[in-house]
Amino acid sequence: MFLSRARALLRLSAVSLSLSLMGVFVAVTALAWGVTYWVVQRELTAMADARLATQADLVAEALRTGAELPPAGFGQSVAVIRPEGVDGTLPIPVPDQTDGTYLYDQEDDEGPEFRYLIRTVGDSLRIFVAEESERQDELMDALSGGMQISLAGLLVLGLGAGVLVARRGQQR
Repeated sequence: MFLSRARALLRLSAVSLSLSLMGVFVAVTALAWGVTYWVVQRELTAMADARLATQADLVAEALRTGAELPPAGFGQSVAVIRPEGVDGTLPIPVPDQTDGTYLYDQEDDEGPEFRYLIRTVGDSLRIFVAEESERQDELMDALSGGMQISLAGLLVLGLGAGVLVARRGQQR
């Protein structure tokens, strides 16, 4: 009984048109939100890289002038890797990478994920600046959750509106 009513409802041109338009709307919305998610994630990464580069510049300047190392920012770690040891705090094992910005993900998933920058200064000094990426991950999770909830709400409202329009068209 229910299946035959559903099939009859789907045969109505107003219902099939509403479903087609809803499919197009969902596809366009999902694409727009996917692009938004990608742009926000890219911007957060660029901002983190800029903070790391600024902190590394401050450390390089302190090394050049012989001043104390600047304090680490919130969620950051700063260290100078010398052949004879490390000055500062390394939240991860001493990396072997060349100059650049990298992502360090804890293998056991117990510890935080870090984005870090390594810069060589002079012949034997390496500047290491790291920042926990947990804040960015939480923001992206909140953005993703909000997008999913709003898409589900739009689907329900859109389908409800499509059924109402179809019923009104059939009543005439």
